[in-house]
Amino acid sequence: MRELNLERRIDFILLLAIVLFITWYAYDAYSALASTENMIFIAPIAGVTLILCLLELYNQLKTKDKEEGTVKDKFKDIIPAIFIFTGYILSLEFLGFDIGTILFVAIFLKVHGEKKWKNIVFYSLLFGILVPLFFSSMLPYPMPMLILPTDY
Repeated sequence: MRELNLERRIDFILLLAIVLFITWYAYDAYSALASTENMIFIAPIAGVTLILCLLELYNQLKTKDKEEGTVKDKFKDIIPAIFIFTGYILSLEFLGFDIGTILFVAIFLKVHGEKKWKNIVFYSLLFGILVPLFFSSMLPYPMPMLILPTDY
């Protein structure tokens, strides 16, 4: 097996930690209560996450080491995402989950280079409506919404 650089080793360790945590969490939830109501949300998310981790592990092992940019370039890409996500989380209480999600997706797409306003509007509205409706119907507690109906 070829020698892995530090970044790839860290990626591998992170993937392994995610796989172990998801496996433990799913097993613990199943052990606590093996009912459909308990596992209906946990099992599919755990399964999809494990599949994505295995695909990423396969991709990492398949590709050769290459320099994809300096740490400074990667840092410049990550910092705006951190601030946008922080603003999103802090705004949920007064903007609501619906409007907050629409704005988050729109700003995130714009900052990361999407130039077509039609795509920004389409994806923002799609996720800003479907995701809050999904979570508000699946979670047992009310969520703050500004426009969409809720029991909050």
